[in-house]
Amino acid sequence: MSVNTNITKKERDCIVSIWQGSRSGFPVRVSTIAEAMKVKPPTVEELLERLESKKLIERSKGMVILSEDGKRVYRRIMLGHRALETFLVQCGDDADKACEMISNFDYMIDEHTASLVLNRLGNPSECPHGRPILEN
Repeated sequence: MSVNTNITKKERDCIVSIWQGSRSGFPVRVSTIAEAMKVKPPTVEELLERLESKKLIERSKGMVILSEDGKRVYRRIMLGHRALETFLVQCGDDADKACEMISNFDYMIDEHTASLVLNRLGNPSECPHGRPILEN
């Protein structure tokens, strides 16, 4: 992947919040992202500046969307998240606990590693929470 995948945990959380907030097809507001992340709007503004410099988001008049590269980064994050979450649940961990823990480092998992885990697990189509492993 040629996309800049060198992101921080807070940037990961921001990307996920933007994705979740814009599922209805509309851009998301800074205040909505701040509320979802439980931080103040100035913190979100700083994160958005960093994500914009990495070309992972687009902003206009207080509204934010993921760029095509941002969407690819989100899908990679979710691929790693759901692969490792599924693995931990198959090892006997609680799904919610696994999900919370994996959120702390899923952004560091590359597609190759996630694919190896999924292959070992028999290539499941859904995570333990019923979400598709491969995000559209």
